[in-house]
Amino acid sequence: EANLRNLPGLFLVEIDRALEAGDLEECAAVAHRFVSTSGTVGAVGLARMLKEMESLARAGESGRVAELVGSCRAQADRAREALRSALAGGSAPLE
Repeated sequence: EANLRNLPGLFLVEIDRALEAGDLEECAAVAHRFVSTSGTVGAVGLARMLKEMESLARAGESGRVAELVGSCRAQADRAREALRSALAGGSAPLE
């Protein structure tokens, strides 16, 4: 349960590392791995952003990828809070 609550933000650490290393291939791979995971837990907005991030990374757009990380972080925070609420018996939309 604790791992599930933390899941939406786990990819950010990996993406930050890849960006710091200038490794856009790894950034694209990390984004790709978490697209379906985000969708599975209902974080559809986050999944869309990650798909965009993957495409931008594959296109070599490091600046745009870095800009998108902030938006992904905000979406991941919302998804994390919605998951916490859902796991506690509440109901919050994830989007």
